Amino acid sequence: MVKSKIYVVKYAPVSGNSEKRQAFDIGKQLLNVAFDYVLTSPFDWAIESCEIILKPNRYGGSCLADQRLAEPADQKQIFTFLDELKLKVKDTDARILIVVNKNASPIIQAYFQNKHQSSNTNISVYEFDYSK
Repeated sequence: MVKSKIYVVKYAPVSGNSEKRQAFDIGKQLLNVAFDYVLTSPFDWAIESCEIILKPNRYGGSCLADQRLAEPADQKQIFTFLDELKLKVKDTDARILIVVNKNASPIIQAYFQNKHQSSNTNISVYEFDYSK
């Protein structure tokens, strides 16, 4: 059975040093995760947060922005985004980071329903079998 994991970080705009430090601390929590894909909403603050989160990580790529993760959070668009992502990583053990705002996070949680594995204040991890 092949399982992939999505790490969802809900985050607010980075406006000062304390928010940047918090984003960096989130990145340190994800230090040992080798991400295959990193996606974020298209807002400048989300991209900046994503880049700060990745600083401690060895991910060599960039944060890819996707309009479907933008505000206002739309369930249909986010579900379509996740369906397409599911097809893209089928039969792999992909590790995916998604940086979104607090409104998109519960929609992603609803998509995965009982697949929720672990969570802290800012990070939720969903493990799923995409080989089915």
